[in-house]
Amino acid sequence: MGDRIAAMDDLNSFDPQALANIVWAYSRNSAQHPNLFQKVSDSIVAIDDLRSFDPQALANIAWAYATSNTRRPNLFQKVGDAIASSDGSKVFTTQALANIVWSSAKLDVKHPSLFKKIGKSIGALNDLSSFNSQALANIAWSFAVTDFDVPIAFNDVFLRARVEKQNEFSVKGLRQLYKWHIWQVEKSHIGLPEVLRERCEQACKNSCSTSSAHVDTKDQHFLKYNEANRNESSSEGDSSSIIPSISNPFEAAELESLTVHQLKDILRTNGLKVGGSKQELIARLLEDL
Repeated sequence: MGDRIAAMDDLNSFDPQALANIVWAYSRNSAQHPNLFQKVSDSIVAIDDLRSFDPQALANIAWAYATSNTRRPNLFQKVGDAIASSDGSKVFTTQALANIVWSSAKLDVKHPSLFKKIGKSIGALNDLSSFNSQALANIAWSFAVTDFDVPIAFNDVFLRARVEKQNEFSVKGLRQLYKWHIWQVEKSHIGLPEVLRERCEQACKNSCSTSSAHVDTKDQHFLKYNEANRNESSSEGDSSSIIPSISNPFEAAELESLTVHQLKDILRTNGLKVGGSKQELIARLLEDL
């Protein structure tokens, strides 16, 4: 089926929901079809506006491309513009909001107005009980790794929801929350309460020691240098407010093996600029650290 659709002259005969369902189904089943995803992406980008797409369709499209690791900046710009400019008549579910920001962050697609819109929407809610633990973790992680600071999104309501669900977070979720905590401290905002912070940190340590091959390299680097920094600075105050700094130089080959996301995470946690190409990020780490 994918070959037939990809070979069509255009996809004008497909309604928005059908386009969303096609890529969602392929990603849901871990099926790869680059030509099909390119065809659907080009078709959506060519549409004048996406008002005919309902919120779930937009969320499913973003999720499908992120899950299949198919980066299409023009498509995400189009989808992001549609969501950011929506007038409130479109109602997004909590899972849809989480999927949208997670998808953009995973593929490193920047869309400030989208994150601002979703951040404000989350901040306006008085009750986040409808958000499951992974959705909360995905939202926190997404804003942290993209460095979009929307303080209203992480108010007392959001913090209370995470505390109430602290026993429901997976190891992945705890690791995501830990990244968010460090980012919040960098921004001089309130991070996680001590008990939850310690659980998150322990989850990172356990993950790294149990199977380093299946843990993000940036987690391993962060923990190593954060531990060293904490030991040196423990006498100066609460360790939860310490911004980690890298005390030992990296090897160039080691940095080359990291992704742009991982390099930016290390730079960010050490107060350095995160802009530029991969080679510029590596050069900054080698020069400044």
